[in-house]
Amino acid sequence: MYAIWCMMPNDRRVAIDCNDAVVGFDDSCIDPDDSEVAIKFQDRGEHTSRVITHRELEIKFQFNYSRFLIFSHEKLLRQSLLSKYTLDETGESEDDLSELHSLKSKVYSGFISPFVCVRHVGEIADQDVGFGLFAEETIPCGSLLGEYVGVVGCHSSYDPATTQTYCCQYASCDGDMYVNALEYGNIIRFINHSSQPNAQLKVLQFDGLPHVLCVRTLPIYCCLLLI
Repeated sequence: MYAIWCMMPNDRRVAIDCNDAVVGFDDSCIDPDDSEVAIKFQDRGEHTSRVITHRELEIKFQFNYSRFLIFSHEKLLRQSLLSKYTLDETGESEDDLSELHSLKSKVYSGFISPFVCVRHVGEIADQDVGFGLFAEETIPCGSLLGEYVGVVGCHSSYDPATTQTYCCQYASCDGDMYVNALEYGNIIRFINHSSQPNAQLKVLQFDGLPHVLCVRTLPIYCCLLLI
């Protein structure tokens, strides 16, 4: 019955049905194991990673953990569905594109790779760069690390002073949407930028809604993940 599902404020779950109508989501239709998300974490001074809950991560980094995209109101959700997005499919073979589009079920389940860890990066050029996302095992090329989720906004409400660090722009023809992971997001928000990336953000549409997927591009063992 439901084509997509996402979150609204106050944890209200909504979906788009087969008639493109925004409807409420019955909790019996979703994954019941949504109370605690296990996350691998390694703090400053620690030598090995440990498992913490998303609640503990929220307290430490002062943000709200969300497994899915969040829309502030239904009008914005409908606007996002109507926007025509230019998907990043340049240089992709048909097999690669087919594999990317096969990730739909993982995206809808709020998937995060079990082989990634939030870890303190350390100092670079005498500056503490804070925390980043690390691969703890060899992750094959093309593997999904997770979706870059947060609050979907439009440029009329964009504030560079508060959203630039955790803002991910949708590539589009006529849309002006972006995903802001400053206050709501998952651990993909910790990934860092680099001129020598080993991961990539790709915008794909599933049932009309654009999703930003973080995908591994180099099979390097136990390293800082960079886009």
